[in-house]
Amino acid sequence: MNNLVWKYVKRRSSLEEIRKVEQELGVGFPTDYVECVLVNDGGRPRPNEVQLPSGHEVVFGVLLSFAEDDSNSLIESYRILEERLPTGVVPFADDPSGNCFCFDFSQDKDNPSIVFWYHEYALAREDYEYEGLGDSGKSYEEVLREEAIRPVCGSFTELLSMLKEL
Repeated sequence: MNNLVWKYVKRRSSLEEIRKVEQELGVGFPTDYVECVLVNDGGRPRPNEVQLPSGHEVVFGVLLSFAEDDSNSLIESYRILEERLPTGVVPFADDPSGNCFCFDFSQDKDNPSIVFWYHEYALAREDYEYEGLGDSGKSYEEVLREEAIRPVCGSFTELLSMLKEL
């Protein structure tokens, strides 16, 4: 992580902006993430590639912004994806393919883990119902978690330490 450089940082976030988003989403972001986004809002890390525990290599694209009018706004991204995200999962960075790094607050509200969300596997509820996936005995939430979510690591700091040029 010592070699990590943030490029294309758009602005500095304010603690007030972050707290407003936390309140709207009903979460409390981890301190290490808040400290990072305060100075690197909208930035792109270098190095930027992560090898997931599953062996897949993915790219950490843009750190989603707390500016409401930004095209990479965290709150706007959440609103767009909300229906296709499992409960407690909040995106904080994207990749160039439309996937997201997310906090998963479902197991621990104070110490969320980091997961990678694959948009290709995140069915909309109507697709789940149309395909008859409920017949399998699995809830929509279970199917979302099994198909679209991959565990990455236990913390934001750990994720940053995983960034490499692969």
